[in-house]
Order: sequence, then C-alpha cells, then structure tokens
Amino acid sequence: MATFSGSETVKLIVPDVEAPQLTFGRKICFAIGGATSALTNTVIAFFLPIFLLEVAEVAPLYVSVIVFSGRVWDAITDPMIGYLCSRTHSKRWGQLRPWLFFSIAPMAATYIGLWLVPSFSNVGSKVVYYLCMYCGFQTALSAYHVPYTALTMHLSTKSKERDSATAYRMTTELACTLLAAIVQGVILSAMVTKPECIDGDEAKPWLRDERFAYMIASFAITVPAVCAGLVAFFGVREQQGISLPKPLSLLNGLKFVMRCRPYIYLTMFFLFAWLGTQVVASNISLYIEYVMELRGKFQNFIIVLLVSLLMKLELLFLNSRVLVL
Repeated sequence: MATFSGSETVKLIVPDVEAPQLTFGRKICFAIGGATSALTNTVIAFFLPIFLLEVAEVAPLYVSVIVFSGRVWDAITDPMIGYLCSRTHSKRWGQLRPWLFFSIAPMAATYIGLWLVPSFSNVGSKVVYYLCMYCGFQTALSAYHVPYTALTMHLSTKSKERDSATAYRMTTELACTLLAAIVQGVILSAMVTKPECIDGDEAKPWLRDERFAYMIASFAITVPAVCAGLVAFFGVREQQGISLPKPLSLLNGLKFVMRCRPYIYLTMFFLFAWLGTQVVASNISLYIEYVMELRGKFQNFIIVLLVSLLMKLELLFLNSRVLVL
C-alpha cells in the first residue's frame, strides 16, 4: 500500500503469489511486440526530417513545425490513451489486448502515408497533409504502445517473471532499432544515387527514384511491424486474478502522481535525456548532409553510430555483471 498526503490510498504493488510460470514462448511473443514501435520510431527519428526537406521539398520552417507538432501531440495522446485503457473492459480479450489489435491498421496506414509525396501544388496543403499523417501515426502508435507496455503488469503475478519479460522486450527493441536503420539505409543506398555536388537551381533527376525508394522502405518496415503487433496480440494473454487498483479520475491521478517526489525526479531525468536524444536523432542526418557535405552517406553513418552504441551498452552490461560478481 502507498499513501500520500490527502485521503487517497492506492494499492501499487501486485502481490507476488503462487501462479503458473510464464512460458518462454509467451515471453518471446511479448518481446516481439516491442518491435512495432522500435522499427517505426527509429526510422522516423533519423530519416523523417531529411525526407521532408529533400524528397517532399517542404520548406525548413514547415519541417520544424511538422516535427515539433508531432512530438507535442505524442505527449498529449499518451496520458489520454492510458486514461481510456484503464476504463476498457472486454470479457473475451481483456483490458489491454483490444487496443493492440485495433491500433495496428491505422498505425500502418498513417506510417505508409507519411512517406508518400502528395501531388499538391499548394504548400499549405502539403504541410497539412504531413501534419495529419504524423499526428495520426503518433495517435495510433500511442494506442498500441501505451497498453503494450502496461501489459507487463498483466503477464504474471510474479515480479521475477515480469522482470524477465521486460528484459526480453528491451533486448528485442535494441535489436530492432539497429535492424530498422540497416533496412532503411540499405534500400535508400541501393536505389538512389546522388551526385557529390548539387546546384540548388538544377533539376533533380534522381528525385523520382528517391521517392520510390522511401515508399518501398516504408512497406519494408510496416510489414514486420504489423506482424510483430499481431504476434503480441495472439501470443500474449492477460493473467487472470490480478487485483489492480480502481482507476482514479484523470485529475485525481495527476494529483496523486505529483505527490510522489521520486517519480517526478525520475520523470524529469528521462524527459531531458529523451529531449537530447531526439534533438540529435532529428538533426544528425541534416548535419551529415549539409555541414559535413557527405551527400547520400548519412545512412551508413547512422548504422555505424547505432552499432557503436549497442556495443557500448553491451560493454556496460558486462561490466556491471563483473562488478556484481
């Protein structure tokens, strides 16, 4: 039980009682579900700004507006989806699994639409199109990812089993982050050839090939992302008999969270770390293309960056195990 100043008393800990062990197959199915957001988010973070700027030919100011608006909308939809999930009840599918199933189709449609170039002559229409696609994708992804992560507490009544499933999920997400960059980079490198020096006023004969390459890459990412979501839906079941607290109203829930000082500190730490990561991810491709003048090479640079990051994480993990031993 956890009590903060006020009248609210909320049960936060799921009892660690005797329950069937979570099978290896169930853990794998749950972990595969993490690939859906890892694949799509990685490509969007690294490739969307340069796609809008060079391929869709959106002005830099409007690119910033589209990317920023999508991030803000994502921050708004996450708590909204969480609030709605807590009030969803299905005798057949449970509380969270319906969200996984019904969010996959709109997520796939908006993700593919995000990488298409509409034949709008009006600049404002093109900006509105990408705003709708990006915000629509963020809404659908929140409708999938928020209940997916919350599903961890419904897998088992044993904390050890939940921790093990989370470790499987994080490993899968790290692997898919690298896989998404490799797939996207290989497709673009194989299908598009740019000259080393580009005059801003000259025609761009490679632009049609580049648009087609981004469209093919969007399908190459969407298909495994959809399959991963379906594997999570059909392969995972919500554990019966887990007693969860009665949902608070949105206002009371915010008041309850704001009274927990350690949670606020952790949230702020994560917020600034996430902001730094997103700024780097959104601008590194532009930096490579226009400052370092490595035209068409940013895909390879991103792959090297992610591989080095994963190697560093592995070294940190091994070092922590040595210290524990």
